[in-house]
Amino acid sequence: MNMELKSKLDEIKRLLNMLRDENFDVVKSQIIHTGITTPDCLKGVVSLIFDKAVAGLHLDCHLYARLCSALITELPSFPSHGGNDITFKGLLVKKVQDGFNCSGQILSARDQGTVRTIERRGRGNLCFLSALYHQNIVTEDFMNKTILKMCGLDRMPFGPGASSS
Repeated sequence: MNMELKSKLDEIKRLLNMLRDENFDVVKSQIIHTGITTPDCLKGVVSLIFDKAVAGLHLDCHLYARLCSALITELPSFPSHGGNDITFKGLLVKKVQDGFNCSGQILSARDQGTVRTIERRGRGNLCFLSALYHQNIVTEDFMNKTILKMCGLDRMPFGPGASSS
């Protein structure tokens, strides 16, 4: 990672540590004006916000989702070789999906501390996913599919399409 990118991400991390309801607009504005000018910087911002949302107090998930809602429209997108632009929302959705793909880690964890950390992040991911849904960032269908995947299911065990045997 180059020094300029590291410096920007350190500044954004510092700002995220200060984020509260009372100073939301100020911190949001400062994040927007840090100069996110590359796809790597945008990816770094998404990772920092995601990590804060799932690792911190779950009461703050709504605050980070609200920030994401604002950043979706404010941060730049970048062209990609695959045709679809690299966007804050696209990277965020991918990050949330990837966060649920590690559900098998608990089975391979050796010590209780690691298990507790994985479980806490899983709860944080659920909380953040719910907050993103309430901000209309993800759809109900996306939320349901992601949770089912986390549970190792391919469809709902009840409701339409479920067997009643």
